[in-house]
Amino acid sequence: MGNALNPKTVEPGWAMRWLRESRDLLHAGALPFTVLYLALAAINMTWQPALLSFPIACGISVLIMGCAMAVQGGVTDLAGVLRTIRDLPWLGLLRLLAEITALILAILVLMLLLHRFLGNILSQDHLSAAANLSHAHQSQWLTLPLWIRSWISNALGNTQETVGNAFLILSIGIMLMGVTRQASIAFIAGFSGVLRNIRVWMAFLLASLLIEGIATALSGIIATVNAALLAALLSNAVLLFSGVYGWCFVHEVFGEPGKRMAVKKAVKVVRTATA
Repeated sequence: MGNALNPKTVEPGWAMRWLRESRDLLHAGALPFTVLYLALAAINMTWQPALLSFPIACGISVLIMGCAMAVQGGVTDLAGVLRTIRDLPWLGLLRLLAEITALILAILVLMLLLHRFLGNILSQDHLSAAANLSHAHQSQWLTLPLWIRSWISNALGNTQETVGNAFLILSIGIMLMGVTRQASIAFIAGFSGVLRNIRVWMAFLLASLLIEGIATALSGIIATVNAALLAALLSNAVLLFSGVYGWCFVHEVFGEPGKRMAVKKAVKVVRTATA
């Protein structure tokens, strides 16, 4: 347990390596990931309260990384992936999400208490891309159907919430791997993993800021339903891919040395066994 909780420094070339690994995972689990893509679309079309944006983003990360973990372990059929997700340590994960949400709310309360001293800072700050788009006043954006606006803003907002908080990805991931089921330990391990990989964290943070800028720009340039629908489809794809990419991050930071499972080999073993 102690060795497994010791985060590792990722090897150089991680950006392109995880791109390849993410591509292989998506290819190996084409059917379950397609179903998950449709499920994410349905989730993001609904109204999501701003105060619940963080736990919703966490829940979505659990689903994506749980699917990626199953596929990486050689489970590529839909029924098997659903069983894997069903058997996740949901109680521990819910405790972790509750602790993270409580921390975020405490920070928000502190910010509100300091509002009189911060002046206009809060009025110009937004928690996520979803908040930016929700407060956009461009007439073209407001004329689009609500379900499309929700789909775009929630998909990009949930992506930004997770990518911008690398410790969240690591904390959830280590519980999915079964290394620990104690929320507090996973929380600390996630921060430790970030501290051991500052450069990766900075890259994720910059990606989060880029998503924020894209979301803000979209609300000003989208004028037709067809263009908005295309943006929604792409936003949903970015959300799914970011979760799979995050899983590659988790597996390299907390995976056992010398036992990293190649996706193609795992899939080959499964196909051989079923032949």
